[in-house]
Amino acid sequence: MNKTYKLIVVIPVGPPDVLEYVLDTIDSVIHYTGAERKIILLDDTGGKDTCDVLQSQLPDLDVVKTPRNYGGRGGLYLTLSLGYLHAYKNYDFKVLLKMDTDALIIGEKPEEDAIDFFARHPDVGIIGHYRFQTHPDVDDDHWSKEQLFEESRRKNLFRDPILCLSLRRLLRQARANGFRMGDYVFGGSYFMSAECVRRLAERNLFYRKELGRSLLEEDHIFGLLAKAVGLELADFASGELPMALEWKGLPCAPEELVAKKKKVIHSTKRWEDLGEEEIRKFFREIRYASVVA
Repeated sequence: MNKTYKLIVVIPVGPPDVLEYVLDTIDSVIHYTGAERKIILLDDTGGKDTCDVLQSQLPDLDVVKTPRNYGGRGGLYLTLSLGYLHAYKNYDFKVLLKMDTDALIIGEKPEEDAIDFFARHPDVGIIGHYRFQTHPDVDDDHWSKEQLFEESRRKNLFRDPILCLSLRRLLRQARANGFRMGDYVFGGSYFMSAECVRRLAERNLFYRKELGRSLLEEDHIFGLLAKAVGLELADFASGELPMALEWKGLPCAPEELVAKKKKVIHSTKRWEDLGEEEIRKFFREIRYASVVA
């Protein structure tokens, strides 16, 4: 019988990831989430010992190793698929949180907010930084729309027929459920419902080798897959909602994130003249102060 958790946290770790920073992200998860939580690290380091060191320090971590270094884009979809399948096969849970290593939890029990949201919106499968055309300030999502169109075009049948036919089938299913090209939830961090994980697993949509050859980013792929199985994508980051996510840096100043009572943030890489070390130090001091208090 599978062990039951409220929250599964899945963190992919690649060759460039710094051990100290990954540990800091994990520490934020342990500090702010409830005890009914399981953390799964996806070791895509290609032989580096980062995840082994982390597991030796935190034995309760699950580490799932990729057969080889899959990297980004469709490769990251394969890596995440292994983690999501591991969670599906081994645990019963209410919600799954995907976090990049440059994401942090900075507020109490964000999983409770997500569980409540999915209970009120059972037709939704993925929540996070979302609106149609998730990053219009970056590139109006033209790249993802054009890439999906290109990979599913008839002429791609000669280059990669399995990928082309698979994407065309998924597009037909997703469009029947209201999918629009360029529709996705930003992948720096997002919550996925247990129902979404179940549907993707049962319909054999995890770890599809042909999708691993796609040049789409993993969040584009999972947005398409969620819509293909009849689930919606939704905002969980704007206004007073608990997430605050941006592509290559924080969406606003660290002090403002605290004032807004945000709970899951991305990316710690920078904010104006602040670097990652300074940003992490700011939030770490808040965590430690609450422990002392």
